[in-house]
Order: sequence, then structure tokens, then C-alpha cells
Amino acid sequence: MIKIKLRKNLIYLLIYFICAFVDYNILGVLIPNITGFNPLYINIFLYPLENIIGGLVVFLYQKYSIRKKKKTQYFVIKFNKNEVARDGKFKKILLVFFAAYFNFYRFLVFAFINGNYITFSMDQKLTTIQIIISTIICIYAFEFKIKKHHKVSLIIISIFLFLSISTDMIYIIYYKYKLIKVPVFQYFIALFFYIGYSFNNCIEKYLVDYNYMNPFLILMLEGIFEFIMALLSCIQIKPFDPFQNITCNLALFIFLFIVYTLLQVIVNIYRIYCNVIYSPMARSLVDYLMNPFIYIFSFFTSSDFSHNFVYFILIEITSIVMSFFGCVFNEYIILYYCGLELETQDEIADRAKNQFQKELNDISTINNNNEIDDDIRKSSTIISYDDYGLGI
Repeated sequence: MIKIKLRKNLIYLLIYFICAFVDYNILGVLIPNITGFNPLYINIFLYPLENIIGGLVVFLYQKYSIRKKKKTQYFVIKFNKNEVARDGKFKKILLVFFAAYFNFYRFLVFAFINGNYITFSMDQKLTTIQIIISTIICIYAFEFKIKKHHKVSLIIISIFLFLSISTDMIYIIYYKYKLIKVPVFQYFIALFFYIGYSFNNCIEKYLVDYNYMNPFLILMLEGIFEFIMALLSCIQIKPFDPFQNITCNLALFIFLFIVYTLLQVIVNIYRIYCNVIYSPMARSLVDYLMNPFIYIFSFFTSSDFSHNFVYFILIEITSIVMSFFGCVFNEYIILYYCGLELETQDEIADRAKNQFQKELNDISTINNNNEIDDDIRKSSTIISYDDYGLGI
């Protein structure tokens, strides 16, 4: 039996998912095709500014709401005033710097692999490794208790991720045999980025949970560090050259560029908020959940799979399995098989509720019996057996 469990508090994760999907998979493809402008390099400067603006806007909103209404309606972060940060200022700033580096590293990776030696589908499937790395980090850093459905999900995801990577290696050897060193090296550079990105998510979670830092303050500080890194990267990268390739109407370009930028601001805000109120594992689910559908679209609209049907089917099967068990891990899908449901939050809550109801019924039964005994003791009726003869 399979049970799908959707909770009311998933609204933030849903908004993040929709904005990220539209921004990366629609506008990210639409803008280069319509305008001739590739936002890859300009994002090196744009992304840090978006982090600074997004973090500042929400941080000021929280301050204003607390000052006027004593509470915030959205993006609520609750801390106990008596809680003391685990680390000193220097360590916290150092952790923010590393979080910014792991986040900024992706632009260097994308700039490096921009030669199309590895395909979009190859890069996209590697996002699944985040749930494995984030879980390992959380076990040791946050004392995350891994349960039976977590273990089974991670084992199956690991097996199918290994199969997926092996399939990609065979594909690279078969189609790129003349330049095999370049795509293989780029492939594992991209893999290393998603491992580092998991550290970024876990550092942000650590700073909020153990040092009680406001996540939007962290986002602003990350943006500042990333902007400094962007200035240093200008030595090798020329981010403004793509503006010379604009082929569409200027008004259309400005409109699409503004929409793209605003969506990225929203994505960055919801990314860090979802990361701290849920978990790095739940947030990373958004990155690979829609992979099966993206691959189908990519197979029929581009040469991503070189129209190799066998390769496409293998990747599609592995991506479906990994997305499914990512939902099982995060308890959005509950499997009633081999006891995988026993340690999920819903089943634990149901058992606790049933136990409480049973104890409540027992107490009620005892009280009712005591009331009957009291009624008997208080009764003024005298029962006499003088008129009855008893014999054997």
C-alpha cells in the first residue's frame, strides 16, 4: 500500500519549486533562444546582488513587522531570547564565507563546462547526490536519527545513481571517444559542485539552528562575499560580453531580463527559508523531483540524448526511481511494506494518538465504575434474604 501525504506547511516549498522550475527550466532556455543573450556569465555579478537585495528586503520586512505588529505573518523565524550561540563571531563569519564559496562555485563550474561536452541531462541527474551528502552531514553534525525508510531510500537512490553515472560514462566513451578526458573531467567537476552545494545547505542550517542567526542576514552576507569573488573572477571571465549578442527588440529583452531577475530573487529567498524550516534533504528534493518529465521534454525537443532511445529509457527509469524514493525519504510518500511506515512521523503520531485515546477510555471506564460503586454504597434500599431458602 502506498500513501501520499501532503502537509499544509508545504506551501513555501511549493512556491520555491514553481519559481525555480520556471526560472531555470523555462526562462533559462527562453531568454537565450529569443534574445540571443546568454545570462550565464552576467549571473556571476547578478546572483550576489540578488542575494543581497532579497535578504535585505525580507530582513527589513521582519524588523518592520515586529516593531509595528509584534510579529511577522510571513517568513517567521522563532528563537528563544535565552538561547546562546554555540560559536563565536569569527567562526560564524568563516562559515558564511564557506557557504558563499560553495554557492558561487557553481558559476565557475558552469563557465568551465559551457563547451557542451556534457549534456543538460547529465548535469541535472547529478543533483540527486545532494540527498546522500546532506544526510551524511546531518547525521554527524546535527545528530540526525536515520530510520528504516531513510536507510532503504538512500540505499536504493545510491544504487540507481551509480547505475545512472555508469550509463553516462558508457555514453561519453561511445560518443566522445576522441575527447574522452575533457567530458569525463567536466562531469566529475559538476558532481563535485553538487557535493559542495550540499555543504552550503547544511552550513546555513547549522548557522540558524545552532547559532540562531537570521537566515536572511546570512543570505545578505553570502551575497557580499559572492560579489567580492565575482570581482576577482573578472580577471579571467568577461561577464558583459553577451550583451553584444542581443538580437531581439530591446523592450522585450528588458522585460524578460527583469522577470528573470525578480524570479531569481524569489528563488533565493525561498531556497534558504525552505532549507532552514524543513531540511537540506527536503529542499534538495525540488532539484531532481521533475527530472523524469524534463528528460521526456528534452528527448523530443533537443539532441540531448543523441536520439538514442535505449540510453533515454535507462536514464528515465533511474530518474523515476530516484525521485520516487526521494519522496519516500522525506515522507511525502509512505510505503506500507516491510515495516517502512513504522517510523514515519504520521504513523508515530497515530500510534501516540491511539494510545492516548485508549488510556483516556480506560480512565473513563474506571471513573464510571467508581461512580457505580458510590451509588451502591449511598443507596438507602436494604436488601433482605430472610424470605429465601437456600439449599443444596
